[in-house]
Amino acid sequence: VSIGELKPFDSTSTLKRILEGAVNKDELMKTLDGLGWKEHLYLPTGWVFKEKQETDKCINIISKEGKLFQSYKSAVLFMRSTHLYTSEDVQSFYLFPEGNKMLAKKRENRTGNGIGEQKKILATDNDWVENDDTVPRGWKSKVMDESGRKCLLSPNNQVIMSTRRGALRILIKSVATEEEIEEMRSLLCHDGWEEFSLLPQGWRFKRKGLLNMYMTRNGELLKTHKDVLEYMRKDENYTSSDEEDARRFIDVNLPKKGRHRFDISNSSVSSVDLSISSMNLNNSYDGRSSSISLLRKLFLKEDEESIEKVRMDLVEKGWKANEYLPQKWLFRERNETNTHIKVVSEEGIKFSSYKSVLSFMDSNERYTEKDVELFKMFPHGKLQPTIRELIPDDSNSSLKRILESAVSQNALMKTLEGLGWKEHLYLPSGWLSKERKDTDKRINVISKEGKQFKSYKAAVLFMRSSNLYTSEDIQSIYLFPDGDKRHAEKRKNKTGDGMEEQKKILATDDDWVENDDTVPKGWKSKVIDASGRKSFLYQNRQVFMSRRSALKTLIKSGAPEEEIKEMRSFLSHDGWQEFSLLPHGWRFKKKGTNNLYMTRNGELLKLHKEVLEFMRKDENYKSSHEEDFRKFMDENMSKKGRQSSRIDLSKSLSSEDLSVSSLSVNDSCDGRLSTVSLLRKLFLKGDEETSLEKVRLDLMENGWKENEYLPQKWLFRERNETNTHIKIVSEEGIKFSSYKSVLSFMDSNERYTEKDVELFKMFPHGKLQPTIRELIPDDSNSSLKRILESAVSQNALMKTLEGLGWKEHLYLPSGWLSKERKDTDKRINVISKEGKQFKSYKSAVLFMRSSNLYTSEDIQSIY
Repeated sequence: VSIGELKPFDSTSTLKRILEGAVNKDELMKTLDGLGWKEHLYLPTGWVFKEKQETDKCINIISKEGKLFQSYKSAVLFMRSTHLYTSEDVQSFYLFPEGNKMLAKKRENRTGNGIGEQKKILATDNDWVENDDTVPRGWKSKVMDESGRKCLLSPNNQVIMSTRRGALRILIKSVATEEEIEEMRSLLCHDGWEEFSLLPQGWRFKRKGLLNMYMTRNGELLKTHKDVLEYMRKDENYTSSDEEDARRFIDVNLPKKGRHRFDISNSSVSSVDLSISSMNLNNSYDGRSSSISLLRKLFLKEDEESIEKVRMDLVEKGWKANEYLPQKWLFRERNETNTHIKVVSEEGIKFSSYKSVLSFMDSNERYTEKDVELFKMFPHGKLQPTIRELIPDDSNSSLKRILESAVSQNALMKTLEGLGWKEHLYLPSGWLSKERKDTDKRINVISKEGKQFKSYKAAVLFMRSSNLYTSEDIQSIYLFPDGDKRHAEKRKNKTGDGMEEQKKILATDDDWVENDDTVPKGWKSKVIDASGRKSFLYQNRQVFMSRRSALKTLIKSGAPEEEIKEMRSFLSHDGWQEFSLLPHGWRFKKKGTNNLYMTRNGELLKLHKEVLEFMRKDENYKSSHEEDFRKFMDENMSKKGRQSSRIDLSKSLSSEDLSVSSLSVNDSCDGRLSTVSLLRKLFLKGDEETSLEKVRLDLMENGWKENEYLPQKWLFRERNETNTHIKIVSEEGIKFSSYKSVLSFMDSNERYTEKDVELFKMFPHGKLQPTIRELIPDDSNSSLKRILESAVSQNALMKTLEGLGWKEHLYLPSGWLSKERKDTDKRINVISKEGKQFKSYKSAVLFMRSSNLYTSEDIQSIY
């Protein structure tokens, strides 16, 4: 059948006839194009697709060889079977059609990497690994592929193919107990997830390549800073303070190169960025706009691998590098029809003038003075006449031109200094001011970014919109130029804290309420918004936006003690409470999920960590105040409500610590939970030995004792009629209630010797305990399992096995043993030095790949 005779139907049978009857490739592609088939960014060159209907779950793709594929798997198998397609082509194909990396990963997992059919993983498989310290107790795991990826088996025999994050989400959705959920959450560190005090409670963060990935408390995945802030704004459980903490986290923990203005906050995009990106993204540079626009989008997505591909594509189409351009920038030669320069930055931003490039470099901290000076010589090493000199006069219009045409920050500052602009003690570093005339009530200030401000409010609004300035910088500018604190407070009140334009609340307003029982006598108040918030008026002249700020001002101004005490007593109307374990004059309240503390002087502290740091720095507070504060946390905060989490105390917490502490921290030892938990926390935090010793002495005063058969600094408590289990606390603050758990811990911890193990077997009275069973000297499968499970040490296990005929072998890793198999048995019989038994090469190799103790040479040798 010739293609010309075929009717333009699009059924599968008709399509097959078109493909089979094609006489040449060009004619086939024309026919398909006429039927609505198109090329796509994520498909290999020459491949075409047709948009699927909403009811159609299959893809519809035809390769340049004329093959029809209706599933990702069949297409990938075909691509891997020929040398014409690279691994990049395969990875790009998984992104088709929407470019979503998460969906691409799922497709890749479903196809089994496109190698072939995968063996289905069942709960009944016999190679599940028990006692894996990286999953909760009762769970099992096994390695799925050569990359070391694991799948998990829950206690109710549910196979979970995803990561621990996936397991956490399933637990939350299935309404598992809080203990189960928190135990799984504590093990997320094995997938690279870390906890940070500036992120909301229960959140985690990790970097994956160039991506910054966030996990919410419910296990949801967020891939950009912008997604995080939008998530918080939409969820009523998060407050503006959570958003501020998230921004501080980005500033403190992420390099500037690893974030982008657009991700952090829509409001923080600079005018330079907006003007350049919005003006240029749709410009045409010899028909190459699509590639450059794609480069910009990929840069914002932080997809470095794809970025390099696009750059190579541009180079092939005539774009070039130049020694006077920064690294990874490209330019295109001018021609008769277009005499403007054509430059594309590393970020995918296009420029058509020297001025726009210099302005961009000056506003972006990634580029140095050297980059600026080099670019002035672009493209042939000669200074360009288009780069104008700054004009040295100081009228308003001239100053505006100076600021707009500045080619570098240093040049701008030198010009301004020559015109009488000077730095000032109370201005941020790099800012300049000019003395104002007596008749001028406004300030005259220029920031280091080249912005001019004529009011405190404009300057403060700008500083708050940038992450470069601290609250101390803002407080300092209020003192400019005279250093008068009273004037500074007035300026602060007038700016409305510099957050946004607010309706001014004046002392002369006629809606102030007298005789308000919630403020001291003589004060007035009024409601300022729909939420019921109040402002307060002092002596008909000074306005305060909260009772706390009023208290601070009274203290700073040296008001009589009676006035201060009276205002402090009214703090309860703002939710502030007094607690005996907090220092005298301090207050505490919860606001949403936040724990807020107010010091005696009215200062606000938002984290437990900040409270401890405040006490340590102030000589008025002693170690007893810190101890009382920790008791306050133990008594008044649920673990869920504390931000001083395990990660805060020790970033290097091992998987062994996690598993043991998570199992033990909720045990009860005669009501001494808080003291023993404190010992554990101090040990993880690496606190001084004196602090640890104080806690141990406190335990000994409450009945805990030392014993000659326990390691140094370990304590025990006598058994009683109601509890016959042993009660032991290790030096590390870990509690044990059985001989087996102690022996297992000692054997897995290099700090404890064989002598420590043998001595403990005699605890507490010097006699071998009947609970410590001797290894059973027979070799049936059940007995061997009991030998492996009950081994008290690796040396004892190896001696027992050698006595039963197990031997080392030339091709096994050091410490592994094997037993000769019978002629009728085709399986191997091998025990690792960790005490794991293997009866197949596959299970042994998977185990070795899951551990960092074995090399590729060890694996080759076992084959």
